[in-house]
Amino acid sequence: MAYLLGLNHENPKLTTTAREIRRRIMWSIFILERRLAGGQEDLITCPKNAMHIQLPSTEKDFELAISSRTGPLVPTETHRESSSMGIRAYFCRLSSIRHEILQYTRRVVSQGANANDTGSELLQLESDLLDFKNSLPEALVLNERNLNLRAFSPQMRRYVMLHAAWHQCHCDLYRLMIPGLRDSLSGEILRNTSSDFMMYCQTQAVDHANAFFDILQMALRIGDEIMLDPGIKILVYQCTRIITQASDIGLLGTKSETLETLSKLTNAAEILLPMIAVNQSTSQLVSCRADPIVHTLLLLCRIR
Repeated sequence: MAYLLGLNHENPKLTTTAREIRRRIMWSIFILERRLAGGQEDLITCPKNAMHIQLPSTEKDFELAISSRTGPLVPTETHRESSSMGIRAYFCRLSSIRHEILQYTRRVVSQGANANDTGSELLQLESDLLDFKNSLPEALVLNERNLNLRAFSPQMRRYVMLHAAWHQCHCDLYRLMIPGLRDSLSGEILRNTSSDFMMYCQTQAVDHANAFFDILQMALRIGDEIMLDPGIKILVYQCTRIITQASDIGLLGTKSETLETLSKLTNAAEILLPMIAVNQSTSQLVSCRADPIVHTLLLLCRIR
């Protein structure tokens, strides 16, 4: 239907607001499709080369019907970042990178490929994520000042989730090297993988999982609104699984460092679990124990 309406093409005959609405609908389809596809290319109906529209503009330009130029999905060396690029536009780019990461990890795990042979592809995806971070304007860089400026703004949740999703992409990229996780490589392949390369990936996965909880703690100092975002539940679970599994194989460092890390997980669980249980009866909460996410939170809170 989107293709029939031509939403993936610019229409200069329409008003500024109408053009931006069409773009936002099309980019929402683009993001949602990749979120549901989980790295399976055969489920994608909106490939990158079919998106003949610019990225969404900032909320200010949209609300005031200001005609602006943003940029393409894939930035080029000759293209200068536009001041009209907002959080929504950068989410589109990050969604595209994450889809490529999931494609890579799905292929490596399903084919049982030697991780050493795919190291260059992993490093290229890592470079793409670094380029993405470096492309962020100063106003979107993660720091206390930018977070405080959005403390009472609807943009705060999107701002935090943008940076949380960036760390999620790294966790998705490296976690296949942590044994025991659902999407990790088999023990035989890991044994044949360079120990230096495997340790690098494991360390990166743990570091980025820790960084996610640091962002969470930073946001929670302002308020617990961020915990209402549906994506937070999934991120807490994924990062918790990485860290707890890393703890089992001795990747968290000294005992004091391990306890400090696990303390972050417990704090997040104690805040998140009551929100999951809001408006649920006791019987409903008990039935939720089968949910691996809730199960993990209950385990961390020691209230199983």
